[in-house]
Amino acid sequence: MKKAEWSDLPYDIVRFIMEKLCSSERVPLYLVCKNWHDRIREIKNTKEFLPWLMYYKGQKGNRSICNLGDPSTRRIYTVKETPTPIYKNRDLCVAVPCQSRFGWVLFSKGFDNIAIKHLFFYKPFTNQVIELPKLGNIYRSALFSKIPTCPDCMVIALRIPKTGQLEIKTWQPGYNTRLPGYDTWKTFKFSGEYDRDRTVISKQVAYTGESFYCIFSDLNRNVKKIGVFNTKRQEWQEFSGSIAVNNELNFVYLSVAINGDLLLVAVYSYTQGPGLWRFDLSEKKWVVEDDKIMEKQVIFIDHSSLLNPRKGNARQSFSVPAIGNARQSAGKIIGDALVLHRDNHFNVHPWWPPQLYGFIIEDDYENLQKIWIQPPF
Repeated sequence: MKKAEWSDLPYDIVRFIMEKLCSSERVPLYLVCKNWHDRIREIKNTKEFLPWLMYYKGQKGNRSICNLGDPSTRRIYTVKETPTPIYKNRDLCVAVPCQSRFGWVLFSKGFDNIAIKHLFFYKPFTNQVIELPKLGNIYRSALFSKIPTCPDCMVIALRIPKTGQLEIKTWQPGYNTRLPGYDTWKTFKFSGEYDRDRTVISKQVAYTGESFYCIFSDLNRNVKKIGVFNTKRQEWQEFSGSIAVNNELNFVYLSVAINGDLLLVAVYSYTQGPGLWRFDLSEKKWVVEDDKIMEKQVIFIDHSSLLNPRKGNARQSFSVPAIGNARQSAGKIIGDALVLHRDNHFNVHPWWPPQLYGFIIEDDYENLQKIWIQPPF
């Protein structure tokens, strides 16, 4: 009689088991076999929507041990410290997280933790590393669209060189193709009003609906226009999209709502609650977001850079539905050092995480590199 294999377990039984487990309990089963690996990714988690917090020491001279904080179980997991590629070839020391998506994190290395010179992917749940070709120049922002093992994934990097043009570089992995131009950077240059002494490309870039979006500001941080790069047509468009912020010290975040809309979150300094706008694609302008719509979601921002911009922490932002374990946070804007509601004034405690993540106890919390990360299962 043939011995039964775990991989032969009927799909309905696998689904029944997975739906009873929290994300952290799925990790060992995720690694049982390729069959389960693929099935678990198909089974949506209907109870857990709060992201995990990935953090590590990014200063020179420190061992970059990576930790993952799970808000559902209030437990901290340390990525196994063995001679894996992350420690042999691409140490996280002085690496800065740019963005996370589906369990993958895009990291940058450059100068002063701000300028982007080189990029690589790291997946802490499986300790996988994917190196990207060197950029060749220094860039301001970087983002990716899909998991890097997907041939449709695109990484984008932006900068304004001395020529006054907007320069965009794109990279696609081409795992399932050997077409010319894949697995190398492709450069696009666009003419326009890009005076590098007067125009600032935000480090905020968002991806939704097959397009990357970025905002441009003046030296007073007023949002002047929004740019769109379509990944399929590889075309660039601009819209005015002006928002005045009265020259107050503020930090602006581009976010994607749970329905795919593009949102802009502005966190002001001590004088008022956060501002929230939605970009109306039909009218090509920003409109104030409805409070009722806001109450259906929770917005997460990486906020450490507000406290110390030269630390270079990620400036990503995203939304999760206010259901399951995120229900009690409905309508809130949560950063790694603050929690805001639409009618709240700015109140930040850099030395301690927000209450949901209060189980993360680190003496030098404010000096850690941090990024929100959602498990890939």
